[in-house]
Amino acid sequence: MKDPQKLLKAYATEQSEEAFSTLVSSYIDLVYSVAKRQVNGDPHLAQDITQTVFSDLAKKAAGLSINIQLGGWLHRHTCFVASNFRRSERRRLNRETQAMQMETLTPPEEEGWQELAPELDLAINQLNEPDRSAIVMRFFERKSHRDIGRALSTSEDSAQKRVTRAIDKLRSILAQQGVALSGPMLALLIENNGLASPPEGLALQISRTTQPLAKITATTPGETAAQFIPSTLKLGASLAASVAVIALVIFQGDERPNTPDDANTTTETASPLSQPLKNPNSKEQGEFSNIVATTHNSENIRSIKLIIQSKETSERLSGVRIQHRAQLIDHWDVKSLTANRAGEILIPFDWDQLKMLQLITQIEGYADTRLEWHPSRGESIPPEFTLELNPAPRIGGIVVDINGQPVSGAKVGFNHKHLQEMRTRPLSFEFGWIEVETDDDGQWEIHRIANDMIPLIYGSARHNDYVNSPLIFTSRDRMLTKELETGNHRFILTPALSLSGIVTDEHDIPIPNAEIIYGRLRSGDHLTTESDLEGRFFLSGCHPGSELLTANAGHFAPKTITVEVEPKSQEIRVSLERGRRAIIRVLDSHDDPISGAKVRYNNHDSVDPIDPLTMSWGDPYPPVQVDFQQSTDREGLITWFDAPNQALVFALS
Repeated sequence: MKDPQKLLKAYATEQSEEAFSTLVSSYIDLVYSVAKRQVNGDPHLAQDITQTVFSDLAKKAAGLSINIQLGGWLHRHTCFVASNFRRSERRRLNRETQAMQMETLTPPEEEGWQELAPELDLAINQLNEPDRSAIVMRFFERKSHRDIGRALSTSEDSAQKRVTRAIDKLRSILAQQGVALSGPMLALLIENNGLASPPEGLALQISRTTQPLAKITATTPGETAAQFIPSTLKLGASLAASVAVIALVIFQGDERPNTPDDANTTTETASPLSQPLKNPNSKEQGEFSNIVATTHNSENIRSIKLIIQSKETSERLSGVRIQHRAQLIDHWDVKSLTANRAGEILIPFDWDQLKMLQLITQIEGYADTRLEWHPSRGESIPPEFTLELNPAPRIGGIVVDINGQPVSGAKVGFNHKHLQEMRTRPLSFEFGWIEVETDDDGQWEIHRIANDMIPLIYGSARHNDYVNSPLIFTSRDRMLTKELETGNHRFILTPALSLSGIVTDEHDIPIPNAEIIYGRLRSGDHLTTESDLEGRFFLSGCHPGSELLTANAGHFAPKTITVEVEPKSQEIRVSLERGRRAIIRVLDSHDDPISGAKVRYNNHDSVDPIDPLTMSWGDPYPPVQVDFQQSTDREGLITWFDAPNQALVFALS
């Protein structure tokens, strides 16, 4: 491989397409392999992540250090991009279901690559910079110990020892995550499985499509800042009324071992939604495959053949998109599938593992229809099911600003009230969040909601340059139903403001790739962005007045502050501290540990702290806007690494 630093410099300074193509060809195996592991082996989503990573490299090339270990940077950034992909899908699912929370469970304890792959890259990111670079160069860049020593300015013997020590540290980190492997076995598994071959032609496609992105430049705001003081330490816990447990909470001052020098992405566990799959052997563009969505080789694998047709004409419907959600014993399997030309799709499942299977159809002109079975409650899933879709009425309207001018590119979305009497099985017309975009005249329409559901829907309009409109509820205003059905409803958006700032550590060193959240996570309309290489961020679409702002970066404690958004707001400075380790033990009334107790951080109730010296109540402050939920192990324990150093409230059940 040619010197990557020289290639990077040639591309950054001379816009050399040849240099960038060489970089892509040299590192695409590394990036694609990491991406594929991060999305549970989904090759289509891995391709999208790989494309994004190299696009980011093209945009950020000029700002990278000339001494950067490019392999290590690409590995970390691939994890970050994959985390964003997963996070985006999680938020979409949260918005669709409004209150549904997916359980985070410990993966099954079994040796081998299948157990190691989901945890490997996150564990590598916990190593310090030299150890991480040694692992990446040895196993992902396939460099010899001599080349590693040269890159790290040391001898071949020292490089070999560095790799051995790094493997041992990696083994210890994985052991804490429940993956128990010996050092030699760990090295062998990474050596044999660490690199996956990307689809043929992907490197050429990336090289061709990424070049124009390198010419995009960004400006950064000024230097004015306001400093925020961290809160004092206190812990609390609240118990769910349904289960009586005793919680012993210990807050230790030591930081996570092997803390790296730079910020990295936090762990995400939700399964991503895949892109519509197409038949790789098809020569005709747009031909859909008959998907077999399983990687198991088990005698317990069964399947349901779904036949989709119009209820009015009995005509088979091709290209129907199906949102697939399966609750298994130890995780959720969430993906997007597509019916073939014959209106059929074969959906396999592991009968012994399956607790619930939910399928929701989505196609313009027909009402979204949900099928749902619960084998854990004794319900059987038929081997074949013919699903007849009902035509859907049109609803629509216009989005305008406060002057009555149409707003193009606005998002209009709807969900519905969930009533117990609606929940018939296996078939109902319940749907997830449906969102469309306005045209140049501000007009929008939706043609996917069943007629019986329209009196139960609620929705709003949003645009990055405006404040989100208030939610409207057809159940509260009968005139709304008529306005929507005649296409005359008006969503009115008021102008929004922007907010800029910088994220640093306690030594004022900028933190790149920090997640920024404006608003409350549970509000459904919060805004998100990330800090750039200089730690700076910019948010548009903010409403005037007070709101919460949260910064979150790997191995730092997340921090939430209250900001005042005005037409000429000063730049916000958020200083993050290294995270602490919170250990929680759940006991019963006999002081015996409770295994499998769910511990969830309460991120929506304000906290009233007590001064430990005066025992007097202080001023309430908002909870940190971060999701944290775990189940206790056999000893009744959970550990929250990188917990914030302030009062924390938990719900246990």
